[in-house]
Amino acid sequence: MKYSQQKTAHVTARYAAILFLALTLAACSDDDKENSKAENLLVPQSTKVEQKNKPLHVTQVRRVGVEKFVFASGTIAAKQTSHIGPLVEGVIEKIFVKVGDRVKSGDALFQTRQVDYIRSLEEAKSAMDLANILGVQANRNYDRARELAEQGNISQARLDDIETSNQVAIAKIQQAKVALETAEQRLADTVVQAPFNGTITGRNVDEGVYLSNRFSMGGGSAVVRIQEIEIVAAIVQTPEKNLNLLTTNQLATVTIQGHDEVYDSFVYVLNDLVNPQTRTVELRLPIKNEDYKIKPGQFAEAKILLPQHEALVIPRNAITGGVKKYSVFVARDNVAIQLNIQTREYNADQVEITSGLTEQDIVIINPPDTLKNGDKLGQLIMMGES
Repeated sequence: MKYSQQKTAHVTARYAAILFLALTLAACSDDDKENSKAENLLVPQSTKVEQKNKPLHVTQVRRVGVEKFVFASGTIAAKQTSHIGPLVEGVIEKIFVKVGDRVKSGDALFQTRQVDYIRSLEEAKSAMDLANILGVQANRNYDRARELAEQGNISQARLDDIETSNQVAIAKIQQAKVALETAEQRLADTVVQAPFNGTITGRNVDEGVYLSNRFSMGGGSAVVRIQEIEIVAAIVQTPEKNLNLLTTNQLATVTIQGHDEVYDSFVYVLNDLVNPQTRTVELRLPIKNEDYKIKPGQFAEAKILLPQHEALVIPRNAITGGVKKYSVFVARDNVAIQLNIQTREYNADQVEITSGLTEQDIVIINPPDTLKNGDKLGQLIMMGES
C-alpha cells in the first residue's frame, strides 16, 4: 500500500492529471514490477491501462516540427571547363602537362615553335631602330627649315613640305612601335598558360602537330582540356511537380557515388527551363572540393530541405485497418473509442496525422484484435515512466 501511494503521488506531481474509473490499485509482486519496467522500456513515455485485465500501452499524440525534402539526381560537373588551343599558329613544339596534372593560373601548358616569331621580333626591332633614326633626321630638318623660314631664306611652301615629312616620320615611329609590340606579344603567345587553377582532364595532340588559331579555339584545335574542380557543381534534375517548392539558396545535402561523406550545399541555380522531354527541372548545387576527391562525371543525389512545418505524429503500430482506410483507438474516460484517420509518411516508426486526431488525444498502441469500439478499459494506472 505504501508503494502504491508513493507511485500515485509521483504521477500526480509530474502530470497533474489522472483518469480513473476506480481508485484502488492491486499490489504488484516483484516479478510484476520487473515486467512493468520492461514493458515501459519498449514504449517510452507511454500510458499503461488495462482492458479485461490485460495491460495496454497508450501514448499522447505529439506535435513536432516536420522536415520535408525534395530529391533530385544527376551528375557532378566542374565549375568551369576550357578547351585550350594555340594563340598563334604553328607546330606544337612542347607540351608541359599530362592528364591528371594540377596546375595553377599562369602555369605553362604547351609551346608553339618560336623560331619564326623570334625572327619577326628581330625584324620589328630593326624597323623600330630605323624609324627612330629617320625620325631624328626629319625632326632636325624641320628645326633647320623653321630657322631659315624666319630669316626669309626658304618659302612657306618648302617649310610646309619639310613639316609634313617630319610628321610622316613621327607616324612611322608609332607604326614601328605597334609592330614591335605585336611581335613581342606573338612571341609570348607561343607559350600558352593556364587561365585558372585546375586539373588537366584531356590532352588531344602530341608534339609535332601543326595547329592554327584562325578558325576555332576549341574542339579539334584544342591541345588540352582544363577544368576547375576546387569547387564542383552537382547538376541535378527533379520532376517539374516540385518546381513550386523550390527556390534559390535553399539548403541541401549531396551524396556522391563512391563517397561515404555527405556534402553540404545549397541551390545556387534554378533553371527557368523545364525539359519538355523528361518533364524535369535542373538545379545546380556547388560543393567545395579542395582535396580534389570529387571527380566530374560522378553520379550525385541531392536532398533539398524545404521550410519546416508542424504536424501531429503517432507511432505506426497504433494504426489499424488497411487499403488506405486507417483507424486508431483512443482512450476517453476509460472507454476505447475507434476513430478514422488520414495519414502521411513521416519516418519508419511514426506517421503524420493529417485528420482525425487532436494533440490532446491518447492513442492505444498495438491494440489487441479483441478490442472493440466502446469497450470499457481497466483502471488508468499512470501516465509517463514507471
